[in-house]
Amino acid sequence: SDNPLQITIQNLSDDQVIYLSNSLDNFGPYLPILSLAMESKYNQHFISKVKKLSDYYVAWRSIRGDGNCYYRAVILSILEQILYSDMKYKFNLLSQIFESISFDEKNLPVSKNEDVKYFSIKELCRLLKAASEGHIWKNHDDFISDILNPKLGIDLALIRACRLLVSKYLKLNKNKLFNGISLSDSILPSYPDVSDMDTYCSIYVDPLGEDAEGPLVMLGILPQCLSCACVIVFLKNDQSDTMILETFPDDSNQPMILSTIHLLLRPGHYDLLYPILPNLEDGHPGISSEVMMSLLNDTDKKSKIDNNNSNNNSY
Repeated sequence: SDNPLQITIQNLSDDQVIYLSNSLDNFGPYLPILSLAMESKYNQHFISKVKKLSDYYVAWRSIRGDGNCYYRAVILSILEQILYSDMKYKFNLLSQIFESISFDEKNLPVSKNEDVKYFSIKELCRLLKAASEGHIWKNHDDFISDILNPKLGIDLALIRACRLLVSKYLKLNKNKLFNGISLSDSILPSYPDVSDMDTYCSIYVDPLGEDAEGPLVMLGILPQCLSCACVIVFLKNDQSDTMILETFPDDSNQPMILSTIHLLLRPGHYDLLYPILPNLEDGHPGISSEVMMSLLNDTDKKSKIDNNNSNNNSY
């Protein structure tokens, strides 16, 4: 078919693949960015936005929607980029970040799902150190088999660690000013049922399955805790031709140690985006265009990301 949005099983070419995914998997396969248009194939405004998105991104990946999608998307993006950039020493840097909160894990609610092995943050740190030394996750398949399986507990340990990082940061920096407003005054007015940051964290941050939303996301707290930059593209299925772009941190001179994360936000849910990067720049590791083209078997794609547009507010 000449139209990439109208490919059917009957006219698949020999080099194309149909992906079948278990709905309980923690995330889905890499998919070409244009496949997003199939979600609203009769809305020309939406299709136009997806095509515009394809000038900057080659692929996307769905993230399990269990209330943890934001935290899961962020940490999966970091782990993938470390793995693909062949900078495995950064697994150890991530372990050191998590070690700072491993003793506070006892304060977090524990999942009551008896089918899931409890994997502590201390065990997680040992796992990341083993990965940094090349003992595990020697290739992408090994990594995926561990992270994809919800019963191993590694996925939930990563999410607990991210939640605890955010919770600790919020409590320690509740009086820190963001754009002239304290962190408490930026977050708490949206939650009339809580009066202090400790209560907010105990209800909306610490428990697994609680969605991340509002100022917590828009202030870039989790990426900051993980020494990462973050780009969020807000794609709505409406009649608008504009996509909102949020970038963190605002200070482009702030060194980002681990990675730059690209998230796709649609109302109430976060998925992963994969930018078309001509190379891996120092300080901004990512998945190169060559790797992504290989994964997607999409060698005909020609567009390149324009890094100068990363501070724009809309596409």
